[in-house]
Amino acid sequence: MNFEESNKKIKKFRSASELKLQQIKQHSKLIDGAFIELNGINENNPDIVSGRINKISSHYIEHGF
Repeated sequence: MNFEESNKKIKKFRSASELKLQQIKQHSKLIDGAFIELNGINENNPDIVSGRINKISSHYIEHGF
């Protein structure tokens, strides 16, 4: 493998890594928002908790995590 081929592979991997990092940041914001939203809600409100968990789960499934 010559230098140009190596450089192309490095750029491809870097691009994929940057995309994955962006996705992780978005997921982190989603989870942080869920914790803020669920703060003060307890097991007496299972519909709210269940709905939020389902929303987070579907987001992860949709984005391949």
